[in-house]
Amino acid sequence: MRWLDLHAHNVALRPKRLPSGAIIIVLEGSVREADARGLRFHQTPKGVWYSTRYTKKNGELRPFRLSEFAPVYPQAQVREMALEEVLGIGAYAPRETQSAAQIIGTEYEVLGENHEGAEVGEDPTGRFARQGDGVVRETDAAQFDPRFLRGGRDYADRAVDLTLHVYGYVRRLASGTRGDPSDIDHLCEVLFGPTEGHDPALVARAKRDVEAAIELAAARFMRQAGAAQGQGALL
Repeated sequence: MRWLDLHAHNVALRPKRLPSGAIIIVLEGSVREADARGLRFHQTPKGVWYSTRYTKKNGELRPFRLSEFAPVYPQAQVREMALEEVLGIGAYAPRETQSAAQIIGTEYEVLGENHEGAEVGEDPTGRFARQGDGVVRETDAAQFDPRFLRGGRDYADRAVDLTLHVYGYVRRLASGTRGDPSDIDHLCEVLFGPTEGHDPALVARAKRDVEAAIELAAARFMRQAGAAQGQGALL
């Protein structure tokens, strides 16, 4: 396959499919921070340089041009490369125990469970819900979609009804998971983002609204559980 070769600069460009199903581009090798930032790459907490600029909404890669990389890597060239060389596997695997592409594949956070029972996670491309073998990616964070535990842009601009957003948490409690006083803080950060820099009054009101939503979700869960038991008794 035709791919961008940066080996003259001791750097490799790797495609990496993330747990969300989206493919991103990773820089491996002797990557200098100034070069990576010049190409508008971002760095993960574990030090991996990546870009989502070439990731389309459907998660696949869009074509990139040599001219985009030549100002930083003037000896770059596009040539025919074996798939193993592009991916950095087999004989082309780096000497490190884990490559940058392998490391970033582990850099995602499990946020919780949504009202449909799916695990919700977040990686560099955004949030996703995993149910069985399928993955659904969030495409519009402004929708405040409970499937992705998205309660708002922040503490000032958020959804009014949070019952579905916390329903997965209530289901976990009902299954025997012990609750903790810090759960409310965690839920707020998942739903609305970090509290730093926000009006403490707005944060406090959001916490009260989350607590009220949990009570409503618990009541709904109990009604549904009771109805299910009633139907079972009739069979």
